[in-house]
Amino acid sequence: MDEQDFMDLYGLMRGNSDATSVMDAQGLFALKDYRQTLEKLQGIQQRYESSKIRVMRTKIEETSGRKSSEQEAKERRLQKKQTRYREVMEKLDEMQAALPALIQRAETRKARELQAQQADAVDQSHEDTLDVQASEELTHSGEEEMPSLEEFIREFVAAPAAISQRELIDRCFKVRPVGNVKDVRTGELYFIDGGGQTYLAIVRKSDNPQRVRLKSAITGERLRTIDLPTFLKLGQRDRVVRLKALPQRAGDNEASQISTPAPVQESTPAAPPIEDDDDVVIGGNALQESAETAKILDKGAFSQLADAANRSGICPGADLIAHVRDRDFRLGNFQDALQTMEGIYGKFTAAAASRTAQLRQEDAAIQSGRVKMSPKDLAAKRARDAAQNQLIERARNRFSRVLDGLRVLLRKETGED
Repeated sequence: MDEQDFMDLYGLMRGNSDATSVMDAQGLFALKDYRQTLEKLQGIQQRYESSKIRVMRTKIEETSGRKSSEQEAKERRLQKKQTRYREVMEKLDEMQAALPALIQRAETRKARELQAQQADAVDQSHEDTLDVQASEELTHSGEEEMPSLEEFIREFVAAPAAISQRELIDRCFKVRPVGNVKDVRTGELYFIDGGGQTYLAIVRKSDNPQRVRLKSAITGERLRTIDLPTFLKLGQRDRVVRLKALPQRAGDNEASQISTPAPVQESTPAAPPIEDDDDVVIGGNALQESAETAKILDKGAFSQLADAANRSGICPGADLIAHVRDRDFRLGNFQDALQTMEGIYGKFTAAAASRTAQLRQEDAAIQSGRVKMSPKDLAAKRARDAAQNQLIERARNRFSRVLDGLRVLLRKETGED
């Protein structure tokens, strides 16, 4: 079974009120939502069968005498209708018969994926157990002696560059990659290479799973919050790694307390602490930004918004976004920037609402039969509409990010926070 079956069914049902429902079923099938596809086809068959029951029950009378031409034409039309209706019912039966196997296959695949996720969790737990066992074996055998926490911090702070710090970390810790959400754990120690600065940080508990809240493992002070996608992207580029303690010298209990270190007096390259970082989220390449406003909103957000607005195809004044970025935002005129951006966003939402109303009118016209479209053209139209809907939602999310950031900056500027 494939999408061609839906096209064939649509061709047989063309002109019927349920023909557009066939295209809806095709969309569900393309999304591999086979259970919803089956329910949609069952509904189509039930409505179609009930609407054609009178025609199907009509029988062609057999007479021994000669039939009039009008009667013969009437019987031919009836026979043609009945033949087509049977073809529709047979096609529906054939498609519905193929779907349970696809549903079973999809559920089996989903179950395997769930088992794989559970297996990954078990493997991670087993890995942690092996780390503990290896640490105990090396500690008892005396084969490895590592510096104490105080010595490590002193060497880390004195290291001249990120490369030297990384070499020190590789010598003193077991380095684990950060590639997915499971690698971000509360209370774990991480090394972050932010380009111009490096951080030795511990992940703090957060109520928002999309934010990674940090504190310095050296001073215990809070660091900037990083959004989760940025944190994982840095991990995939090996600029964020998780550190697992290697075995320490026997009796050196202090080294195992790296999650709660005592403050040190030496200067550290870590960023200044932030007292309340609930609204301070670093995204994109903002780890390399030095401006104070980049903690909340950077110029990259405006560039991303301008690109998304242009791609949406419905945003009047999209060219003004770059002007706001380079003039008002760069100069710190957050009030003017916010007013201009709210005006652009208002026009954008009005255009989006107008487009939604237009699409509804077009769908109603197609469903009623006032507008005739071939199955291929209808499928292409729906694909275009869905693609533009995604672009519009992307632009809407970018607008929300910039507007929220500007409001936070304005509150800080006016002293409301």
